[in-house]
This record gives sequence, structure tokens and C-alpha cells, in this order.
Amino acid sequence: MEFFKTVDDTNKLVLPTGEVLEDTAIIPGFVQNNLGMNIADAWDSLRMFPNHPVDQDIEIKSSEPQWITGDHPALNYRGNAIKRDKIWLQNDFENGMRRYGYTGWQWKVSGGVKAISEVPLVETMFNKVSTVIGQEMNAMIATRYRSGKDNIGFHSDKIRDFENGTCFVVIKMGESRPFEFSWDEPDVVSAKEVIKKSKDIEEIKRARETIKNRVHKEVFYSKELSAGTAVIVGFEANKRVKHGVPPIAKNDHLSGSLVGRTIKTIIPWSDVVKKIKSCGSKRKREE
Repeated sequence: MEFFKTVDDTNKLVLPTGEVLEDTAIIPGFVQNNLGMNIADAWDSLRMFPNHPVDQDIEIKSSEPQWITGDHPALNYRGNAIKRDKIWLQNDFENGMRRYGYTGWQWKVSGGVKAISEVPLVETMFNKVSTVIGQEMNAMIATRYRSGKDNIGFHSDKIRDFENGTCFVVIKMGESRPFEFSWDEPDVVSAKEVIKKSKDIEEIKRARETIKNRVHKEVFYSKELSAGTAVIVGFEANKRVKHGVPPIAKNDHLSGSLVGRTIKTIIPWSDVVKKIKSCGSKRKREE
């Protein structure tokens, strides 16, 4: 992407080896300086939405967004509540759901997807983001961390539903919060695969020794980022690094993020309804 060529190396991720990841950018004050907007206004426009009742299914309809809390069954991961809340927004709502199939995604959360036009400030923000970086953002996820205990572990974005070669953009909101990146040396990556797949005890021992003696630390970037900071990660960098928001020792702490992506997978709402019904039938059979 041409955008990354305009970003100074001081605002890019640098691996412990000294290699600069060219398709990355971490830009403080991006919303204020590059988009000419007040990040607090956008955050407030999201905070105002109510929580969806935990004991009610999420209906598919074009209406005002609601926060789907981490303890809602549709957002649970392997039957357990997650430590964050979400709102999904997209353009072209009438044509179907833009599906970003991340790990743990369930069909029954589909009703949580709403038209981005329901949140005008967020729509304006990502129209401007699209112009600045030269990539149309068509699907956004708002995440809310209601305390310092809320968090998300290290992960890479799943690229199956991405338009090929596109980046994702994280806009930080609310109170300042640490943001981290991790990375594994090639031999450590191989060693972890051996531990995951091998049944040879000696081979596993050698792999564990490799990990123990790694040259570089796994977490190579950890900084507290303030509201309005943009974290932009390209297609290739996403394959090599993981990112996460660690827990902090503050109970009274409200923060969040907006993540924009360019998603190619769009599923007609009629098909989404069929999928949800099919999942329900499967659960009944299992019961």
C-alpha cells in the first residue's frame, strides 16, 4: 500500500532483530491530526448504546446498535464468557452480512451486526480513514473494556474473509491502555508446531529446549496508547506478529477500540437466518 510509504520508520514496528515491518504504522493523535475529528465524540456516540439482554436471542434487523456483552451466550468462547463487549457495524447492510470469521465466531451473534449509518460519527470517521490510507473500510467492530481486568490475548487477524492484501486499522478510544505485539523466531515457530503435533517424546523435549533458549523475547512491543492513536497492520505483517490488549491492575477503567477491515465475504440475510436455524436444530439434536 502506498500509505505505508508515507509513514516514518519511527512510527513502524521493529522486530528484535532490527528488521522494520514496512506495512505497519502506530500513529498517536491520528484521529485528531489526520482526520480532524474529536475521538471523545465518537467514543461517546458508542457508549450511549444499551447492553443487549443476556437472556435474549439477538434478532436480525436494521435498528439501533446494542452492546453484546462478553457473558452473552452468542459471544461466549467454548462456553465461557469473554472479557470484553462488542458492537458490529458495516456498510451495504441491505445486501447482507459482511462476515469476519474470527476464532470463536458464532452464527447466532449475527444479529449484533448493524448498519454503520446508525452511528454517523463512526461512519464519518471510517470514510475519512478510507481516504487517508487509500483502502475502503467496509466492516467495523467496536470493543469495550469495562475494567482493567477485561482484555484480549495475543492473536493475529484471520485473513480468510479479508480482501487480499488489505490492512486492518485499530483506533484506540477511552482511557489510555497498554497495547502489545509478540513475535516468534522461525525456529521457535517450528518448535511450537512440533509440540502441538508430534507424539515423539524426545522430539518434543528438543522443541521445548529450543523455546527455553530463544534468543529474543516473545513480546517486543508494549506501550500505553492514548485515545485517537491508530494502529495499522498490513497483510504481510499480520502473518508474522500477534497483537493483544493485556489486563491491568485497575478496576475503575473504561477503554475500547474501533477496528476497521475490508471484508470480501458478504452473506445474504436470508442465508444467515437459515444458518442460525440450522445451528439451533443441531443443538436440539445433541440435547
